[in-house]
Amino acid sequence: MTGLYQYHCHRNVFLILLIIIFFVLLKWHYLPDQDVDCKFLQDEQITDFYRKWQDQTSFLKEAIYLPLQVPYRYLVGSSFLTKKCFAVGIRVKKNTDNVNSLAVIHSIFDESSPINLEEILVIIYLADADNAWVLSIAEAIKTYFSIHIAAGRLVTIQAAKSAYPPLKQVDFNENQENSLPSVQENVDFAFLINFCSNLSKYVIILEDSLRCTKNCFNRVKAHIAEMNKGQWVSLHLTYPGLVGKLYHNYDCSQLARFLLLFYDKMSLPELLLQFQRTRIQKKDIIAIPPAFW
Repeated sequence: MTGLYQYHCHRNVFLILLIIIFFVLLKWHYLPDQDVDCKFLQDEQITDFYRKWQDQTSFLKEAIYLPLQVPYRYLVGSSFLTKKCFAVGIRVKKNTDNVNSLAVIHSIFDESSPINLEEILVIIYLADADNAWVLSIAEAIKTYFSIHIAAGRLVTIQAAKSAYPPLKQVDFNENQENSLPSVQENVDFAFLINFCSNLSKYVIILEDSLRCTKNCFNRVKAHIAEMNKGQWVSLHLTYPGLVGKLYHNYDCSQLARFLLLFYDKMSLPELLLQFQRTRIQKKDIIAIPPAFW
């Protein structure tokens, strides 16, 4: 009898435990939703968030994509420039013969058709601190190219001397005893490219020893049409070893910053090559036939 009683007691306890467990599980299964906000932001919240993000990151856009605030001196032409298809930036350095320095400008205008002339804006950057030479070359430009100046397709500029970083002596390689001209060349082209930013769809930079081939801008457009089938950063428009490059306008502000950042580390051709390597282009794409010689 005692054994039967114990059996019933144990069974009742077991049943009670089962009932308790059942109700606990039932309560857990039907717990109410917790107060957790898993909804997406409303449109107005997204707009407000994006506006705040723009305000906070606007300095990045200015620091990367907008032209540097370099003080420029307008020597010839108007500061009110109309955007063109091509901005042609030419660095003119001091030579014994001013006429020879202007030969590249003559060749550009002489070899351009009336249609081409409406597509180009030529920017001459005078790269020397000798004020007497600067004024004399500026007067020569006014004399020879008055028609193009009046038409708004030619401007001559110079960056303020105070904008230049220290032009210290740097040896880029063992065979180069004095690389000061190369260091200044890097800064000159950086300021020239910076000025050309946002003036055109494409920017061409040239050294003053080059000459324009016949129908050169039609050749350049043909090369662009071929290049646009793929991705590219720059097109070399002349023979290897000479400075004659074509860029998209939207790369120019960053290129100017790149040149100023490493102006005393490499020569200009090396810097231009390194810049395009940081993008998608690992080697020079050379235009054949060249547009400048």
